Amino acid sequence: MFIKSLVLENFKGTRQASYEFGRVNEITGDNGTGKTTIAEAIVFALFGTTLSGSNKTEALILQGEEKCSVSIAFVDGAGREHVLTRIRGKSKQLSLTLDGRAVTQPDVDAMIGDRKAFMAAFWPTYVLGLSDAEARELFVGLLQSVPFEKVLEQMEPEYRDALAGLGFDDPQKAAARVREQIKAAEKEVARLEGALSEALRAASVEVPEGVAPEKIRKLQEEYEALSAVVQTGAQEEVAVLEREVARLAGEFKHLKEQYKSLTPRWKPGDRCPTCGQVIGPEALAAAERALEAAKKELEQRIREVGTRGKALQEQLKALKEKRGQDTRELAVRQRELLEKITAARERNAARESILRQKAEAVEKARQYQEELEREEKWLEELRARLQAITQYAARQAELMASQLAGYLKRVSVQLFDVVKSTGEIRPVFRLLYDGKPVQVLSASERVKLGLEVAAAVKQITGRD
Repeated sequence: MFIKSLVLENFKGTRQASYEFGRVNEITGDNGTGKTTIAEAIVFALFGTTLSGSNKTEALILQGEEKCSVSIAFVDGAGREHVLTRIRGKSKQLSLTLDGRAVTQPDVDAMIGDRKAFMAAFWPTYVLGLSDAEARELFVGLLQSVPFEKVLEQMEPEYRDALAGLGFDDPQKAAARVREQIKAAEKEVARLEGALSEALRAASVEVPEGVAPEKIRKLQEEYEALSAVVQTGAQEEVAVLEREVARLAGEFKHLKEQYKSLTPRWKPGDRCPTCGQVIGPEALAAAERALEAAKKELEQRIREVGTRGKALQEQLKALKEKRGQDTRELAVRQRELLEKITAARERNAARESILRQKAEAVEKARQYQEELEREEKWLEELRARLQAITQYAARQAELMASQLAGYLKRVSVQLFDVVKSTGEIRPVFRLLYDGKPVQVLSASERVKLGLEVAAAVKQITGRD
């Protein structure tokens, strides 16, 4: 871009003025004669701001006037001539035209280029008025990005190998991603270490002694034998007594019935039902004597049977009581045996369960160990990758910074810094002149710094 002429009307302290420019121009004059006004007019025409970048331009209108205007004639990069005119009223911009056609600021920016880069090349002390973040953004924007492969070529083989096949544009973002991966891997390693420790603890649990199957078998046989005794016991003896008591009861009943039937059935003059003869007194007396003898014999037999029956009942009662006592004692012993059998089986079952759990714990420990080794290897790779990315960022920063070094002599610009504790590359902005920070420079040194920076920006951007 080549500015050929400038026309001002009611701009700052100038009511009307015009200037013609060549490729090289020298503007001189005492203080207050309008040297800075020319620069302000150019910036106002191109960008609608003050030299400091403020959009509050109503103060640029000549006192007492309603509006100001600036027209600038220039030749663009393609060699075409243009006239840009901007008119500003007290409350708002009134018009912006390019070659007589209304345009917008983005239209002008598309032709002129980035305002900050233009200002850095045009106004020597412009950079000194920027914040560190703005100044860094400006300088980084001037630098050409260094291709990934070109940076790798400048690195040690171990770092090249760690980054091979990755490819990324922003090492800071890549490092942030790897740090998140490292954090996740460290968390997983801690989890696996805890799981492995727990599995090893479970695998080392002491296994209690079990009960020999032979011992359980003998207890079971004893239990079954007792069960048979409890079920049978003195059943046969009781059954025999019960049968005998029942037989005696039947006999006793029969004898009683016989006894009742022994009553006189005949009287003198009756005929015998057997022989048909008439029963006489003597025969009747003999029959009665025989009947009495039979009754006495039955009575004796009834007494004997009754006595024997009572004795057997007492014996049966005693036997049943003894059997009940024996049964209770056997039941107690039976319960004791059952408890021993149950306890033995439960002990063996618990032992088997512990053995299974130990086997499972051993297998889990093996799996956790393998997973832990893989995760630790992955964590080691990630840490190596992060270190490689850090070295990449440092080397990339050096290569990018070297682009500025070829354009600057007494000025140095630092855009990156290394955090010693982590090796992380962080963005910074430091502007030095002869090794001194801007804050301690004299006014003339600040101007010299600005001139050198402006010249560098012109060379880098190709601006006239």
